[in-house]
Amino acid sequence: MIDDIRYLLVFARIVETGSVSGAAAALQLSAATVSAHLGKLEHSMGTALLYRNTRKLSLTPAGAKLYTSAQAMQQLYADEVLAFKHEHQASEQHLRIGLPSVLIYHPTFHARLSDFIRQHPQAQIELFYSDERSDLLDEHLDVVLRIGALPDSGYKARHLFSLERVLVAHPSLLAQSDMPTKPLQLAAYPWIALHMLPQQRVFQHTSSQERVSVNFKAALQVDNVSAAYQLARSGLGLYTPPRFMCEPALAQGELVALLPDWQLDAMKVCALWHNNVSAHSIAHQFVHCFGDLQAA
Repeated sequence: MIDDIRYLLVFARIVETGSVSGAAAALQLSAATVSAHLGKLEHSMGTALLYRNTRKLSLTPAGAKLYTSAQAMQQLYADEVLAFKHEHQASEQHLRIGLPSVLIYHPTFHARLSDFIRQHPQAQIELFYSDERSDLLDEHLDVVLRIGALPDSGYKARHLFSLERVLVAHPSLLAQSDMPTKPLQLAAYPWIALHMLPQQRVFQHTSSQERVSVNFKAALQVDNVSAAYQLARSGLGLYTPPRFMCEPALAQGELVALLPDWQLDAMKVCALWHNNVSAHSIAHQFVHCFGDLQAA
């Protein structure tokens, strides 16, 4: 059936141009291919559709009748393709992005995001902030930003920037015991944990490069980074927020940074998007607008 549709469209173009060679030029096919398509259509229909000699073509009665149907099909094809192109051009300016909610408070990221939005005034952009990992397919998203390790997938991925983390505590929590000097001592302290992350932190010494893994059992777990941070500011446990989030509180003495000679691995922020997205699309432009964003 699909072949017959193709043959009908070729047949209509032969009639319109008045020759096999004219149809071949219009369709950017060889004359032999066009002639073969016509022969296959006549074979499929079980009748001659055109009489021809070296100078001209004429429709048979069956050909004239079929040409009417072929014209209607040709017009329908043209109308639908044109409508699709218009719709596609409009949808190319529609962008749905899934974002970790912690990035709401990242000033450099949001400055870059705001610049991108201003540069695309005709675009319809939807931002979905969540502490749960957004799913490209299930949530009909064009791009998602993920923090941490990426699972194997068939999507395109790009590292955008990294988030430095700091181990912090409220002074009142530290007043209840001695100040920790080694990572393994941290397991004895109360912790605030996120449901979506393992209750483990890996510390690396800034001089010796020694790495120590600390496992802890958090009595308090939440599903939101901002909530965990506020609970830490209330003195309910240790927490490891991004540095950009806690810097003001550290500067004012509201929080204390622990183990200054030990560092936590920075958290990578990566973009995921569909494999078949055009390099000219607004989704592709969004992913690449963070290329020179520095780690924060």
